[in-house]
Amino acid sequence: MDKVEKRLESFLESDSILFIFVIGFTTLFSFAIVTAGLLNGITTLLPHLFYIPVVFAAYRYPREGMILSVLVSSLYLVLVPLIMGPVPDVMINAYGHSVVIVAVGVIVSVLSFQLSREKEMYLGLLDDQNDLIAMIAGDSTYSFVNAAYCRYFDVEPGDLIGMPYREHYPPEESALLDAFFRSLNPQRPSGVLELSARGADGATRMFQWNVSGHFGEKGETLSYLSSGRDITSLRNMEEALRSSEEKFGALFSHARDGILVNELRDDLTLGPFFEMNRYTLDLFGYERDEMSTMSPLDLVVEAPAFLSEWLGQVQEGTARSFREEVMCRRRDGSEFPADVTAVAFELHGKRVILSILRDMSLRKEVQEKIIRSEELYRTLFENTGTAMLVVDDDGTIRNANNEVEKTFGYRKEALLSGSMRVGDIVVPEERHGTIGTFSAQGMISGGSSGEMRLIDASGMYRDTFYTIARIPGTSQRILSIADQTGTRQGSLLLAAVNEINQAVVYERESSVLIDRVCKEFAALNEYYVIAVSPLEEGRLTALTPSVSSLEEMHASYLYAGGGAYRAARSGLVEYDEWPAADDGGEPPLQVINFPMIADEEIIGAITAYLRPRVSITDPEIDTLQALANDIGFAIRSRRLEEEKLEALEQIEKNIEQLSIINDHIRNPLQVIVGYAVLDDWEHTEKVLGQAEEIDRIINRLDQRCLESSKIREYLIRHSGIHSGDHPR
Repeated sequence: MDKVEKRLESFLESDSILFIFVIGFTTLFSFAIVTAGLLNGITTLLPHLFYIPVVFAAYRYPREGMILSVLVSSLYLVLVPLIMGPVPDVMINAYGHSVVIVAVGVIVSVLSFQLSREKEMYLGLLDDQNDLIAMIAGDSTYSFVNAAYCRYFDVEPGDLIGMPYREHYPPEESALLDAFFRSLNPQRPSGVLELSARGADGATRMFQWNVSGHFGEKGETLSYLSSGRDITSLRNMEEALRSSEEKFGALFSHARDGILVNELRDDLTLGPFFEMNRYTLDLFGYERDEMSTMSPLDLVVEAPAFLSEWLGQVQEGTARSFREEVMCRRRDGSEFPADVTAVAFELHGKRVILSILRDMSLRKEVQEKIIRSEELYRTLFENTGTAMLVVDDDGTIRNANNEVEKTFGYRKEALLSGSMRVGDIVVPEERHGTIGTFSAQGMISGGSSGEMRLIDASGMYRDTFYTIARIPGTSQRILSIADQTGTRQGSLLLAAVNEINQAVVYERESSVLIDRVCKEFAALNEYYVIAVSPLEEGRLTALTPSVSSLEEMHASYLYAGGGAYRAARSGLVEYDEWPAADDGGEPPLQVINFPMIADEEIIGAITAYLRPRVSITDPEIDTLQALANDIGFAIRSRRLEEEKLEALEQIEKNIEQLSIINDHIRNPLQVIVGYAVLDDWEHTEKVLGQAEEIDRIINRLDQRCLESSKIREYLIRHSGIHSGDHPR
């Protein structure tokens, strides 16, 4: 039954001469039967035969089908009075049949047209994917492949449709595929398989296939939808790690993923872990000795349902790895989701399982946010999509969606007034060329695309990318516009951030580093004016901003004690406004202050002045805040180094002065002792005793001086300070 349905569907979808012949034959056959019936006085039942060619034609050729229905009904209306005569009842019946024939043709044509559009839209979405996507029918033949799949194997879609998928894979991998497909069932309709495939260039690459099976009511296989992602680089990295034991050990111990290795016994039971990295112990809260007595099942809330089956496949050699999300349990009883990848391989003659797990707690939160964002995006896309205009041949705007007003600020009432054209929102210097270009492109049946600059409702120039295409059956065009202004602004910021990060690494002096930062920020003067203000003794120092002509304005802003000081006190991003330097009627500058934080210490603030009609995105704000913290940390590090150098210099001075003082004390002391010995008087013993006490004190000072010298040597040896360095 399924084969009959597939053949019928294939026949209905084809553009073959046979199909056209069938339409023509059934049309002539229907007229012959109806004519014979009219000659015999039959007027009610036989006209229904006209539905057959009309439905066939309307289903495959919607527009021609409607024409055929009108033509058939018209010929029928001509045929009836010629044979039966102008009998009122007969003519009324004929008119009724004609209306029904036309209605059937129109309804089937409209439904067929909508079905074709939905199918093209769905196939277009699959065709645009970078992953290799293939639909495999229940008889193991291709029923659909996307463009990426065809590019990889350098074939045309028509060459693959109906061909068995096994012809693209070696016999051993075909067997693995067959076993994997057989493992899918209505209870476990999807799975992941890693398989290599040789491309048209002769190179063999590894793909991770996500396969979803579709089953009928009785459990029979209808089709498999497989999506393959190239993971060759990942597998090559694993091979490189295994080839170097020393490098593997370093990566293993410092990896930020949990890595565990345990033995797979011959009876398919999981042995205890004999290797795990430090991160795993910290993640689960166990000591190494404790975890060495545990197996993977002791760390999970519930074992994956397919684990036993997979272990059996590993033993048979038909499977090697899997990836699954599993709920794990820590020592304290708390649970967390983890992305677990398990790989089975031979190690020293034993079969072992390498498990790599990643804590998905944070990712789950991010994924939930992404899902909510995607749901919101889908809702907006379904209802509004991108900014889109419907225009006449002369550019007059006839329709616009809500996204146009949201993106460019133009109210829909103004756009649809009938007097506004696309050229009215294009920048004047490019208006003539742009309108001429996409007017010509709109004549192309498949549509075209390009770039143009628009003016939004506030007067700001916008860089956009447009796609234009003619609406079938009309003289109007659909114009889709995507705003790219923020992307180009962000590229300038990214370039400056990269240069500043280089300076943070290589500049050793805090003053030179700050000068370099200001210099790199100067590249943003088209969109941003940025100034760095270090915090010294509770006050922000006004340095020259990236645009030197605004130095006085920046100093005035800091003197007013506004948002920059709030940011320095709170450690949060602060927003503000400040009049433009020329104050010539321009709108005020938008000011954003980013605190420079290093180990919870405020080092200063970075102030960004945004010119009128310039926008800044949340990711750019996050980038500037992260950069401010990096600069603050670098400045603090440089200052600490300078303070250590100053401390070392002071120690050297103290040692030198202490040695001089000791010598100055000893010389007079020797004279006193000499006089006391020469003159034998009653206080000689006391004087000599006190002199000895003074000498002991001086000796202790010498000892402290020696200890200070050792401290100095320790600082030089362990703090990266050299005796020739001097604080700058």
